[in-house]
Amino acid sequence: MSCNVYQPHLLILPEDEANKDIANGFQQSFSVNERSLQILPYARGFSDVLRQFETSQAPGLRRFPPRRILLLVDFDDRGVSTPSEFSAIARRLEYIRGEIPDDLAERTFVMGVRNEPETLRTEVKMGLEAIGRELAQDCPQEKSFLWNHPLLCHNEPERDRLLKSCSDFLFRSF
Repeated sequence: MSCNVYQPHLLILPEDEANKDIANGFQQSFSVNERSLQILPYARGFSDVLRQFETSQAPGLRRFPPRRILLLVDFDDRGVSTPSEFSAIARRLEYIRGEIPDDLAERTFVMGVRNEPETLRTEVKMGLEAIGRELAQDCPQEKSFLWNHPLLCHNEPERDRLLKSCSDFLFRSF
């Protein structure tokens, strides 16, 4: 479903099919206003996310000021032993942030699993779409088992930024 480009909305650009499955679950959550969210076709890897962002999405962000975008990537961090050590994650996030033009940085968000979604699926014993639904339901909550999981807790600063920018239109109030 396409969003009204003149109203606030969030696009999600997933890196691969597994990330797209998580995004689909997020969109399916009853707490999400599905008309304010559009999932783009998945890229075919990390570098393709950046290429698509630069060539296809950045012009639309400039043309439609209410638009925001979430780049949903794998951080491919396999060598870190404790959740407090995010060196590979920090490097990848710094690299991605360096590729985002200054005029779009405030409306561009970068999140993802510490290594790969399949690892998260195995650890929490949930399907990828179920993970997405739970992430959506818990996104506005301070305390969340899934958002605080060691494979996702590094997203906290971006989640806070996303909530400040998007919660008014992205989540339904009950």
